[in-house]
Parts: sequence; structure tokens; C-alpha cells
Amino acid sequence: MRKFPVAIVLLLAVVVGSSAYAAAPVKLLIRDKPVKTETAPLVTNGHVLVPLRAASEALGATVAWDAKSKTATVRKWSESVKLTVGKNKALLSGAYPGQSEEVSLDAPAQMASGRVYVPLRFLSQTFGYPVDWSNGTVSIRSPLGAADQAVLYNGSLESARKLAMKLALGRLHSERPALLPKHDSEYYSNTFLFPEGEALRFYLIQGDVVSWIEMTEDGPVVTWQARVANDSDAFSLFLKKKWTEAQGTAPALKTAFYAYSSGMMGDSNDEESGVVDLQGQYVQSGYTHWVAGGVTMQEGQVVYRLDGEKRKETVKLPPPSTSNADVFKPGVTIDFPKGADAEEETVLQLVKGSISALAAKDKAAFRATLSSADSDYFDFLLEPALQFKFTELIQIAPYDAETGRKNIVIGFDKSENGKVQHSNYTFTARKNKDGKWGIANID
Repeated sequence: MRKFPVAIVLLLAVVVGSSAYAAAPVKLLIRDKPVKTETAPLVTNGHVLVPLRAASEALGATVAWDAKSKTATVRKWSESVKLTVGKNKALLSGAYPGQSEEVSLDAPAQMASGRVYVPLRFLSQTFGYPVDWSNGTVSIRSPLGAADQAVLYNGSLESARKLAMKLALGRLHSERPALLPKHDSEYYSNTFLFPEGEALRFYLIQGDVVSWIEMTEDGPVVTWQARVANDSDAFSLFLKKKWTEAQGTAPALKTAFYAYSSGMMGDSNDEESGVVDLQGQYVQSGYTHWVAGGVTMQEGQVVYRLDGEKRKETVKLPPPSTSNADVFKPGVTIDFPKGADAEEETVLQLVKGSISALAAKDKAAFRATLSSADSDYFDFLLEPALQFKFTELIQIAPYDAETGRKNIVIGFDKSENGKVQHSNYTFTARKNKDGKWGIANID
């Protein structure tokens, strides 16, 4: 579990270039379903804002409103975000007790028609939901994309377990303030125990903490935890049910378990698999140890399914999405404003042309926007494995007369090898000796 799963502040609003309220109503879709609200999302001063209560409750969160201080607190799982109307700061609290962080907002929460509105991307990314703004529709989607859902719901037992373990070691939520694992040694390991035939619920042992995790439509969620005496013997102590500080409802299980563990200390790594029988006895099926990438010991075979084991899930999850909402679509969704003067307008159009060429993988058009059209320095951005969807105009920096540079900051979603990340680039424009603007750097 990440120590602070809400360290998200890449960009906190979706910039669409409008300077007033949208002329046409903006639609709101959450998990592919239209959300009926008394007031629709707004586009104002270049930002998309959504009605706080309607969007939060549709995502399963709760909202508390303090009218005196004009402060709203949104809670989901053990995480929360507190925003005050008119202020550009928010307080984020993570899954672990005492973990909080104050962050700056790109646009403050505001009141409209008697309701609180908040920046779209901030609210959604706080709790891990991908967002999109396109053709007058705001979409907030499940953290589990269609590909992940297909593997988890309909994939083989081996592939579903591999993905479930990967997700659990990424962004993990907890119904209650989470126990922070302690490590008495330099050896760090993750041990998973799956009930026979299952991939969608399991134990995870990290350090001296044992967590029971269930896959939901929002990803993996901890519903029970406990602490054992030490991390060096955590696995055997757990099998003997010697734990303290238990919180949540412990699962009542009478079944064998498939077990998988991986660990590391320095450049030494190992992994093993096995079975825990009904009497709580562990039998190893395979073990591999390697140092600096070279295998030094191997016994049996590390597997992800027991002999004769067939998939028989007890967790009921929604079927995979039939929409193409989470299919990554490269392009540009930014409505560029008119520049403050002729020079700024030229630079904005230059950047617009550059990102359009990047999204379209048009090498000639992209190089034509650079200071040196025959340079291949930025061609790595055109690699087939990379796809860009440019979504936000973050900043138009003033012209720097001393360096002759003008910076434009653009936000984007990047898809690489099936993984989507949100980030931003600064496009630096400079004039050449003939007085023509060109992009000198992208960073």
C-alpha cells in the first residue's frame, strides 16, 4: 500500500479555454451512466467544474458541509479531501492515520446556484478515477479499465491472480485507517494467500501487517487488518493466528490457500509458491533465488495455480464495460484562447500545431514547428508505443526578454504499453535570426 495514495496533484482542473459559463449544458457521466443533477457541470474561466455532492455521491463518497466556514469534506474509504469555497488550497488525508497534505488548487471551489462546484480533475483523481472532457460531456470512469476488467472477471486464474497482485501493490484503499507495516530486517517481502480457486480476494502480508483485500469496481480495498509480532516470522505467525490490533470483519474461511511470495534485500531477490492445506500446513511447490539478475538457486517451479485448481469466484463484480469510454483516443481537446498580442498568438498556434502533429504521429509537421526542422532530437516523442491526448492549457508564461523565450505549459494523458499517465510538458519557443518563432525545447 502506498504510504500516501492521494499524492496526485499533477493538474487539478481541465482547461478548455472558455472565459465564461458554457453556453450549452454540460453532461455528466459516471462509470458510463448519466448522472441526473439539479445543476449541470460548468465551464468557467477555462475550467470544468462539477457539482460536488452529485458527483461525490455517485462515486460512493459522502459529503459533509459546514455552512459557517463554507467548507466541504468528501470521504471515501479512509481517505478524505477538505475544500473551502473561494480558497485555492485543499487538505488531503490518506489511508494511514496522521497522513495529510495541503495542496494548491488550479481553481478554487465555488458556489453557483446554491451548490458547491469543484475542479473536475482534482475531485476525481483524489480517489483515483480517470476523467475525460470531450464534446460537452464530463466522464468519470472506473479505475479499472476494460482490459483489466476482462482479465479479472473472465481471464484465467493465473492471469487474474497476477493482475490482482500487481494492483494491490499499487494504489490500495482501506475501509479503516490502515495499519502501517513495520520492518525489523532489511529483507522486504510481499506474501499473497488466495483461497482455492479464487483471484478476487486474498490476504497480503507486508512487514508485520496482514491485510484481507477484496477487489471491487474501484480496485482493491482492505476490509480487515491485523498485526503480528514481527516481520521476520510473519507468515508462520499468521498461519498460527497469532495476531493483535485486528480491525474490520475477519473472513470466515475453511479452505486451502494458494500462496505466492516475493522478496528482496539489496541486489538479492527471491520468489516462491506453494499451498496451505486445511490444517494450516504450508508445502512449497517452487522457489527461485537470484543475485544481480543471475539465478543462484532453483527448486521445483514457481506457479500461479495449484494442480487441478479451477476458478470458482465468490465475489460478484459488474460485467466488463461494454462502452469504449476507456479506450485511449489520441488527439487534442484543448480550445486555445486568442493570444494577448500578435506574438503570443503566433506562439500559441505554433504549440497547437506541434501537439496536433505529435498526437497524429506526423513527423514532418512536428519537425516543421521546431527551431531546427532537420533535428531528430525530439523524435522519441513520435515512437509508435507512445500515444498522446493533450487535454489542458495550463500556463501561458510572459515573454522573457532576457532569454528571448516564451513558455507554454500543456497537460496531457500519455498511453504507453497499455498504461495511462497524466503529466505535462513545457514548450519553449524562441525566435531565430530571421525573427521566426520555433520550438526550441520540450521538457
